[in-house]
Amino acid sequence: MVAETAAEFDLTTERGIRQGTPYEAILDYVEERDIDLVAMGTHGRTSEVHLGSTTERVIRTAEQPTLTVR
Repeated sequence: MVAETAAEFDLTTERGIRQGTPYEAILDYVEERDIDLVAMGTHGRTSEVHLGSTTERVIRTAEQPTLTVR
């Protein structure tokens, strides 16, 4: 898992489960925990990368840097 790999490099990770509008819940969680970087997956189709609506909204509205991975 990502958390175990991050721990090998002495990095702290956060995980959580919330209810509500997904992008708003993510942004609230990030703000409450003073998180420095948001990492989110994309919807990769063939060789192109497509963002899901939640990922796109987080990228557009988050004050923190957002890393997307396929």
